[in-house]
Amino acid sequence: MTGAWATLRVLLERLARNWPNKLAAMLIAFVIWLLVTSNNQTTTQNILSVPLVVEGVDDNQVVVGLPTTVIVSVSGPSTRIDRLTPAMLRATLDLTEIEGAFEQPITVQTPQDVSVLTVEPAQVIGFLESVVTRSVPVQVALTGALPADTTVTAAAQPPAVTVTGRSQVLDSVQRVIVAAPAIGGGAAAPVALDDQGAPVADVEFEPATVIVAVTTRAVMETRTIAIDFVPPQVPGIVDATISSPTALVAGPRQALDALTTVTATVEPPTGAVDPGRYTLPVRLTLPEGVVALTTPTAVLQFAREPLQP
Repeated sequence: MTGAWATLRVLLERLARNWPNKLAAMLIAFVIWLLVTSNNQTTTQNILSVPLVVEGVDDNQVVVGLPTTVIVSVSGPSTRIDRLTPAMLRATLDLTEIEGAFEQPITVQTPQDVSVLTVEPAQVIGFLESVVTRSVPVQVALTGALPADTTVTAAAQPPAVTVTGRSQVLDSVQRVIVAAPAIGGGAAAPVALDDQGAPVADVEFEPATVIVAVTTRAVMETRTIAIDFVPPQVPGIVDATISSPTALVAGPRQALDALTTVTATVEPPTGAVDPGRYTLPVRLTLPEGVVALTTPTAVLQFAREPLQP
């Protein structure tokens, strides 16, 4: 019993030695334990796709080689990271006072207590190009079978469109065409072509559509047709001749194929006619769609009527 008491006494003396320092260490350990046990937040990570906002670009400029979104890796307290959305982050690319080619870093702004780990891509390599406009005449390309024995003409309204695009792209535009049916025409969207006839993309048109008016007309052929002259039957005419036995006419092939001769008549003078020779125009009787390219004349000779016995 005496030995046990002696051991306890030694332990108590050791505990009492430098007791202020030992008490302070115990208090500090207790506070740390309280902090650790009372804080249940943990640090976590997340990856978000954030839209890229471009600053410093004028309305008449366009950026080539620009990503629409960036991948941002963030870390922070789990209570914040779990509720984090792409709208809470802002990824910006500042191109103020930039001309031509550029290599600029992307800046990401985050809420409080949220840190950015990585940004992909961290910087953008691209080209800042001016947007230009140019007026280009519209050419019409007719589609479908053309009517037989007809000529077709097409006109676009308006006859020219304004083409807008990047300067390098617009330099490759050689012509603008619209395709419309050969019969009927109608509204059509213009297409820009390069010198090889390939479509040029990334251009805009004003107006976006044009109206194509198509006009068809029968093909006119020429033929020399014999004239069947019918002299007028009036008193006093002693002779009637025509200056040419044929006439040059023009018209659709189908109408000319059915035409072998053409009747020619002349309107004689009316009223009292003095004796003599009268040169008068001849009227040709032609079918519909056929016109005379040359018209002969007729000479009528009048004599005094003999006295009645």
